[in-house]
Amino acid sequence: MVEGAKEGTTVGNTPNSFLRTDEVYGDFVLELGYWVDPSMNSGIQIRSKSFDHYRNGRVHGYQIEIDPSQRAWSAGIFDEGRRGWLVPLTDNAEGQNAFKQNDWNHYRIEAIADIIKTWINGVPAAYLMHQVN
Repeated sequence: MVEGAKEGTTVGNTPNSFLRTDEVYGDFVLELGYWVDPSMNSGIQIRSKSFDHYRNGRVHGYQIEIDPSQRAWSAGIFDEGRRGWLVPLTDNAEGQNAFKQNDWNHYRIEAIADIIKTWINGVPAAYLMHQVN
């Protein structure tokens, strides 16, 4: 592992788990690589929160999907713990085809003001104008 890198592991047949920080970030650009087991579903939470008073601490907020299934919505935007899918890749065949099974994938996530944009392996995937919370 690269010094300073963060690593998370998903375990099959277990509830959601989250690798998290207490840091609060403003606008950002995040670039990362990942390799996912084809049988797992995962994601990257951004601008997300967990409060005791909201559904017993349920994590809620924007998730950039990691979806190795045939549905192929990797880099789509899901609203975890609230509204569900906001930007599935149903109308973005190029984005759906950009995911590499059993290989490293690269994400670029931009969260600037009220805009979230994602790319998977250099291919534009999702664009969302949202309410800043």
